[in-house]
Parts: sequence; structure tokens; C-alpha cells
Amino acid sequence: MCASTGKGVTCWGDNRWSQAGQQPNSHVEPTAVKELEGKKIVSLSAGVVHACAITQDEGTSLWCWGSDYAGQLGSGKQGDKATGAREVHLPNSRQAVRVMATDFGTCVVDDKDALWCWGSNDSKTFTNGDEPIVGITLMTPPDTSTSSPSPIERDSVSDVHKNAGSS
Repeated sequence: MCASTGKGVTCWGDNRWSQAGQQPNSHVEPTAVKELEGKKIVSLSAGVVHACAITQDEGTSLWCWGSDYAGQLGSGKQGDKATGAREVHLPNSRQAVRVMATDFGTCVVDDKDALWCWGSNDSKTFTNGDEPIVGITLMTPPDTSTSSPSPIERDSVSDVHKNAGSS
């Protein structure tokens, strides 16, 4: 679990996957995420085993920490756990303005109101492709000329909205 008063992020509880921003262990007391200490936090969200925050000091930065097992830290591939918070860069120098962690994925809205998502693609959550993990991907509006909703319309948006208020 993580929280912020607007400066830095404090996490506590289960930390087996470094999701509390510390070296892995079973449980941590409330502890600051070192890389974010003193930084202005404008958005924060936590998934099952990862968390992400957007800082805004001398520019806007997106940071994620915890498990990267499903690529939810932005690697685009199955990874391990982060050794601390790592900065995630969107393509084309876009700046994240809002972050929403899903169970095993992450989505951000950028400064041009575009939606980018990455992480687990189980049940084709983010794309219609067969890849189990997707890298940072621009989500396109659903094709309304078809009768069935696209995966992003059916699953991801509802998951994002469900999880956005739960961090």
C-alpha cells in the first residue's frame, strides 16, 4: 500500500515483490520510497505487486516500482522486481499527467490526452494480439463499425476506472 501527502511517497505492508519500494522482504513498516523523497507527487496508483507515481518538479516524470513480472514497470517484457523506483519514458517525449495501475498493468493519460498502457495482455486486455505482455502501447479508440467491443473498450477501460480509485 502506498500514499502521498503531495511530497514523496510512503509505502508499507507486503513487500515480497518490492512493491513498497524497498528491498524485498515479507513486510515493511511505513517507509519513504527513496527515489521520490521530496518530489511533488501529482498522481499515484498501485496494482497488485507494483505502484507508479508521477512527479512534477523540474519537469514531469513517471516512476514505477515493484514487480515487472508482467512488464507492468514499462519494460515490455517479462522482468523481475525493481531494485527501487525506476523512471519510465513515454514515446515521442510525451509527458504523463495521470497514472492508473491495473492488477498487472499500467496505463497513463499523457499531456495530449492520449492513453498509453503496458503490462499483462491476458485475455487480450490491451491488444487483440496473442502476445502475453505488451510494451508501452498507444491505445486507439474502438472500431465502432464492428458489432463486438474491442478488448480496450470491453476490459481495460473498465479495469482502469475500477482500479483508479482504489489506490
